[in-house]
Amino acid sequence: YRELHENFVFIAGIGSGKSFSASILLLYALYQLSCLRDPGRYLSGFPGVSLSSDVEIAVINASGAGARQAAKVVYGEVFEKVQASPYFRRYFEPYPLKTSELDFPNRIRFSPGTGQARSVLGFNIYAFCVDEAAFGTENEETDKDSVRDLFDAMHTRRRSRFGRLGWGGLFT
Repeated sequence: YRELHENFVFIAGIGSGKSFSASILLLYALYQLSCLRDPGRYLSGFPGVSLSSDVEIAVINASGAGARQAAKVVYGEVFEKVQASPYFRRYFEPYPLKTSELDFPNRIRFSPGTGQARSVLGFNIYAFCVDEAAFGTENEETDKDSVRDLFDAMHTRRRSRFGRLGWGGLFT
């Protein structure tokens, strides 16, 4: 194994392209999965990966600013790029008639998450981005940081399914 970087933080100012960068990275994760004939079966062959071969694999974008923001900004950019891409139209076209999530062949799903940690339960997350991380709320009474909880939940899901494969990013 070469040294893998599983998590990263992208910090930049307003208008610097954080959401655009997140959308490109998520597209790349979808592209990587599209290159595999049977992603679940192939990835199951790596040490530390625990999934059944027919499992659905998810790529998720979430937002510290909530579900509407997650669906509107980064998810919207990925959706438009997939629809306009000759590669995706020819080789890995999502199933039609659904715009709230993109379901691809080989049980691959791209989904906008929410700002809630519990929203990732049940997903086999291969890659994820948390956009607008600075807008997460910190509750002083309960000492809860919603973005940290969301990131931790997504990272734990990814790591428990894919070991050191895949990645997670925090954009702020």
